Amino acid sequence: MTTTDRTVMEWRASLGAEYLVPKRIPPLSVAELTLATSLAVDLAEGRTPGHAQRVCYIAMAMASALELDETEGAAIFYGALMHDLGVPFVAARLTQRLSLDEEKIFGQHPPHMFDKLMAMLPEREASSIDKLIDSHSQLGADCADDLKLPEGAVAAIRSHHEHWDGSGMPGALMGNSIPLAARIMALAHVSESVMSAQNSALSARNSVATVVAKMAGVQLDPELVDVFYRVVRADSFWLAYYDDGLSELMVESRPGESHKRSRRITMDFAHTFADVIDAKCGYAHGHSARCADLARKLAVRARLEDGHADLVWWAALMRDVGHLGVPSRIMAKSDILTIEEMQVMQQHPLHSRMVIECLPGMSDVATWVGMHHEWPDGKGYPESLHDAEIPLEAKIVSVVDVYSALTSDRPYRETLDRGTAIDIIDGASGSQLDSELVQLLREVV
Repeated sequence: MTTTDRTVMEWRASLGAEYLVPKRIPPLSVAELTLATSLAVDLAEGRTPGHAQRVCYIAMAMASALELDETEGAAIFYGALMHDLGVPFVAARLTQRLSLDEEKIFGQHPPHMFDKLMAMLPEREASSIDKLIDSHSQLGADCADDLKLPEGAVAAIRSHHEHWDGSGMPGALMGNSIPLAARIMALAHVSESVMSAQNSALSARNSVATVVAKMAGVQLDPELVDVFYRVVRADSFWLAYYDDGLSELMVESRPGESHKRSRRITMDFAHTFADVIDAKCGYAHGHSARCADLARKLAVRARLEDGHADLVWWAALMRDVGHLGVPSRIMAKSDILTIEEMQVMQQHPLHSRMVIECLPGMSDVATWVGMHHEWPDGKGYPESLHDAEIPLEAKIVSVVDVYSALTSDRPYRETLDRGTAIDIIDGASGSQLDSELVQLLREVV
């Protein structure tokens, strides 16, 4: 045993018995992972978390009324939860060209406000922006396919902005040529947007009936509108819609195959979803995966057992899922952030924790990602915790997060080489980063 190995073991022993308890990546289902990450996609649109779950609830209520089979039900369930999965892939370019945050483009503002803005643009520019917006449906479908969501869900995501009269996008499909799941999702999306803008169940009930009626035969399938009317007449529909436990209800209503759980599903889903995070953050493809691989190496060097190191890998992979809630304008800014912008940026670990703590068996990981910007000297964020309050795993993620950021292209500087990055990290040792882990980092990069 080398002196370095002996030092590491002594340091590990000083941390306490909790790090000797075996930890492993929990086996999860695609449904559980999709329900949780749908909250992040909501944030990417500038919507209140839970939007996609409410769209899913409405769509599944209609599927039940239509007595659709399990295959169609799965298409609707996953398609509704991930209907705007493509938004993070186009958000940065859109916000840059329009000088608007995602909330103003994709959020719950009245559509006519955005239409007025588009009408003020030169025709060529407006057409170019329309095409960029249209592309999010295909990009979302491609990502859903990579996530191994059902084929019907992929098709529904691709077509959920098609209109009954053929005026939609991206394919100008018309009538029954639009997949049934997409037509149901479109109605559920419109109705949720109307309902969530109201301050009472009664006003929501009245408003949604009026809006949907105007869209029947134009944007929406008129026969499905009739089904929707039958569904929303039931008081039970509204009781569940406004229930704080709606997400648990959605877990229970997931289609049959969605109950299958495995660690491989947990790992593969996160590995693919990390591409969504990288796209939003403006990182090169594979950035989060490389950071996660480095986190695993550092965890192993810190003498965590393999299963525990895998869990740290997963945490590093998903650490920045909360960045989906930070406007692209702030993410791409090359100047120093204003106080208000910094406050928004510092919310992202809390958003990451919110998403991950929804997953069974992931409470520890949620804590780690929520603390990966805390500093040993107590000057980090979001809670200004001190050294002893920060778990080892969070410190590992913090160190590799800084190293990966320094060695990646960013809007405000070029990539730094290993030596320069290590020198900067050495300067933060003991204050911003754990000093023992900084020493171990030298051995794994």
